[in-house]
Amino acid sequence: MVQEVRFRGAPKNDTDAPEIFDPQNAPIVFVDTVLAVSPGPVSNLVLGTWHQEPLPGGGVETQHVIAARLRFDIRFARQLRDTLDAMIAAAEQ
Repeated sequence: MVQEVRFRGAPKNDTDAPEIFDPQNAPIVFVDTVLAVSPGPVSNLVLGTWHQEPLPGGGVETQHVIAARLRFDIRFARQLRDTLDAMIAAAEQ
């Protein structure tokens, strides 16, 4: 189930939505590939992106670059799956 939230300072339209604090201004990180997965009661997910470097003789060398490492429990894994399923369904409409 996807949970509605509101950010601190946002209008209080929904009193049931939890307030989110972001005191460290967490960065937005672009990822476009899953590099590694380690499932278990506490799972690990390594997300990355591609870095392409032109070669002197032509062509391109492509490297995987780690952009984020996530560690989470099974409850969050289910929440992430459900959220991604909902996002994909909305994007395909």
